[in-house]
Parts: sequence; structure tokens; C-alpha cells
Amino acid sequence: MITTGQTILHVTAPDDVAALAEALCAPDSDGRAIVALTSRKGQRYPALDPDDIRRIVGDDAEVYFIEDGSLTHELGRLLPPKFQVYGGAARIWWPPIDERSDPLDHPLIHDCHGVYSTKALEIFRLRFESGPPTNRRGVADPQRKLAIYERDEARRRRGVLEQENYRLTHRGDRAIERAEAAERRARDARREARAASGGRPERQDTMDAPAVLRRAVLDAWLETFREDERNRYPLGVYRIGHTFTTSVELLPPAAQDRVPWVCAMVLCARAQELQSLELHRLRGGPGGEEAPLTRERDGATAWRCAVKRNTPGAARLHYWRSPDGSVELASVGHHDDFEIPE
Repeated sequence: MITTGQTILHVTAPDDVAALAEALCAPDSDGRAIVALTSRKGQRYPALDPDDIRRIVGDDAEVYFIEDGSLTHELGRLLPPKFQVYGGAARIWWPPIDERSDPLDHPLIHDCHGVYSTKALEIFRLRFESGPPTNRRGVADPQRKLAIYERDEARRRRGVLEQENYRLTHRGDRAIERAEAAERRARDARREARAASGGRPERQDTMDAPAVLRRAVLDAWLETFREDERNRYPLGVYRIGHTFTTSVELLPPAAQDRVPWVCAMVLCARAQELQSLELHRLRGGPGGEEAPLTRERDGATAWRCAVKRNTPGAARLHYWRSPDGSVELASVGHHDDFEIPE
């Protein structure tokens, strides 16, 4: 095993796979969680960020990374059916496992869209915090019945949480519809203003571009959330990077109109709950060959989310999140642009 950054163990050879399988099936296991992260097909880094996973599981659980391919196939061959992990997914095992174990007790976190955004990370957290199965072998029948009841109750609560997440996602979709309606009204108002002024450009009075953007972000936030929701999603502290407004001005008008709303969702931490924004850590290039970016001078992490999807250019917002939680809006660019100003 090769220790990577004191965070995860990198499985690099068949012998490593065999040792992992043996640990999972060992009958004298202490029952502590063993977690495996995998890469998307053809990539070399975990789909879920290992530092985020380590913060969730703490220091006790062992966390492994296995590149998707022959090693994940070999692990699947050595384990009981339906206990494999591959293709970017993560798995939480609570050893020991054998043919009589229930795979549902050892959660597989798989994003069918391959995004592995903060939503997948939240699902991982909920699964891990549900804890190990309670129906261990060797317990007396009354205890077993109680254990099965507690397990089923935990699954029921998990289902309730998933339904709540589904409800919030659909509420977010309705919020998007309200925001888009607000964008249309704003465009109509600007068009009417230009017509009334004989086609002359609109004046921004004495406000500079960053001030105009801040006002638009605030308006988008106020338009999206009802008064009773604003305490739950307060706007966070943020800065506007020196090239951000210039990059916005280069976008098509429809994408420009959407930027303030996307910024507002990022700044109030709603973006991580909206699948449509595809929020995830920014890497240095496509295909996952590069590691997630971190700014050396202050430890800020780089993030990326969608402004527009399924359109030519498909604009993406890039920003820095500092360790203190504040945000620096860095740039908005083309879907294939992975640069982020520092």
C-alpha cells in the first residue's frame, strides 16, 4: 500500500486487492468502517474528494483508492456478490462480510450522471452516519429481532431524509423558474428603456461594474427566496475577482442575465443542493487527469458550476472558497475552459 497525503491508501497491485478483500472478510474484524473510493472510467483520481471523505469519517476508518479497471474487477471477484465498487462510486463496508451479509448494509454511493458533486458527498455522509448493521451473527433471537427492527427503522429514517432532499431539489427547480421569469422581466424592462431613449445605451448612473453585479446578485437572492427562507440561505461574504466582471461581459446576453442568480446560489450555499448547477471541485483540465486546484497563498479551493447547460459554449462559473468560508468570484468562461485567475 502507498499512503497518499496521509489521507488514503492507494491500491496499486493485485496483492493489495487481495489484502483488502481479506480484511473485509476477516471474521475477527473489529467492525470499524472500511471505505473505498474509485475513479471514473479512464481517470486517475477519485471521483469524490478524499479530503472531504476523511473529514466525514474521521481518523478511525480506513480509506482506500482504487483506479477503475482491472483492480476493481479483481476486488469484485474476491468479494461476495453485489459488494463490488467501481466507475467513480464509493463504498462503505462494515466488516466482516460474507455470503450471508446484506449488501444494503454496506452502502454504495453511485452517481448515475457521473458528476459526484456535493450532493453525492452529502449522501455519503448520511450513509456513513447511519452506522454499521446491528444484526451481527451469533445474537439471540430476541436480540436479532430488535436489531432487525432498529436496522429497518434506520433505513426508514434514511428514506425520509432522501425524500426531503428530493423535495428540496424540486423546490430548487421552482426557484430556477422564478429566477428565469425575473430575468425575462429584467430583459423586457431594459428593452423598453432602450426604446424609450431612442436606442441609446442605458446609463448605470455612477455605479461601476462590480457594484452593478452586487446589486444584481442581491436582487436575484431576494427574488428567489421568500422572507422566511432567507435565514436558512443567507448570502455569505464574498469578493469579486479583478477579471470577473470583464469575463461576464464576454458572455452572450442570456448567459449574462443568469450569472447573478448562479452567484447568489453559490454564495448562500444553495448551489450544492441543485443538481442542475453541477457543482464540483475544479481540476486543472478535462477528463480528471489533474488534481483538484488549491491556491497556494491562502489554501483556498477552486470550484466550478454550470451557468447554462445544453447550449453552445455552456458557460461555467469558477470561484475560490477560502478556509474561512468566504468566496472570491473568479471568472465565467466556456465549458472547455479550465483556467481560473488567482
